[in-house]
Amino acid sequence: MAAAERIAGQLRSTGLKITLAKPAFEDYTLALEQGKFDLYLGEVVLSADFDLSSLLLPDAQLNYSRWSDTAVAPLLSMYRASQGTQRSINARMLYSYLAQELPISPICFKNGCVLTRWGRLSGLEPVRGNVFYHLNGWTII
Repeated sequence: MAAAERIAGQLRSTGLKITLAKPAFEDYTLALEQGKFDLYLGEVVLSADFDLSSLLLPDAQLNYSRWSDTAVAPLLSMYRASQGTQRSINARMLYSYLAQELPISPICFKNGCVLTRWGRLSGLEPVRGNVFYHLNGWTII
């Protein structure tokens, strides 16, 4: 709520009339599912392959506004199917297009991952949102 209140305050400072609803979580999710909102603040955790389908495709689970753009599916498909240098090129094309068209404003991006040499660490049990889960059980070999 602190983030939502801050964003609402910043929007008000531009002269916009803002009403900030503070529903219970169940009511919040119901409003999202029914599309009963003008603007919402939410968190999305993407899969390891950074697949944006759940946000971008018209009938996708997290596309609450039901935003639709016929150019996005082919760009997303090309990005997901490519590798190496071509994947970087396709990613730039997709993200460049989205920067111009997408009705989503990322506020923050965090990449939670652990990189280590193969066989040098045992007991690693990262979970979504905490790559250091059970840190006391890690053993460096």
